[in-house]
Amino acid sequence: MAKRTKTIADLDAAEKRWKTRMKRAFTALDRIDQQRRRLAAKTGAPMPTTKPVIAKTVTPQRHVTMIGIAGPAMDRPAPDPVPEPVIAPAAPAVAADGLDIPGFLRREGFLRRARGTPAEQAEAAQRKAERETADAIRAEQAERKTAKARGRIATMKAKKAGDTKRMPLTGKAALDMIRNG
Repeated sequence: MAKRTKTIADLDAAEKRWKTRMKRAFTALDRIDQQRRRLAAKTGAPMPTTKPVIAKTVTPQRHVTMIGIAGPAMDRPAPDPVPEPVIAPAAPAVAADGLDIPGFLRREGFLRRARGTPAEQAEAAQRKAERETADAIRAEQAERKTAKARGRIATMKAKKAGDTKRMPLTGKAALDMIRNG
């Protein structure tokens, strides 16, 4: 059986398919790396030293991407040591010259600075509103779930007692039930 000759469109389609798979693989690797870092941070284990490296080689005809895992043996500069945090000394309660800030200004928040830019504050407020809405929805769902459970329990008890198979009351018995409960 003869091989099918490939057209440029076939080759382009195959290249697109493989690039999509490559992107998905990179995304999966990034997620795994993030999970590893989170677990290492939780357990206090040292951070992993290997990470995916992508090297692009550009030739006049096309771009070639090579994927490898960088380890400690590769030529990478060593990470800078993390400096110790500097703790500022506590400010004195009263200034040396007697010109301290009045307490009512500190208590009322007149001298407090807003954190972040207005855009960041708006984004934080939006996230807070979304969290509150999500919490309200979860509470409503939990309430509905408990109500449904109570209904199922009441039905099971009625079946066990035989109340679901009894004939309805008629005549004097029905009137007596309505009047006296």
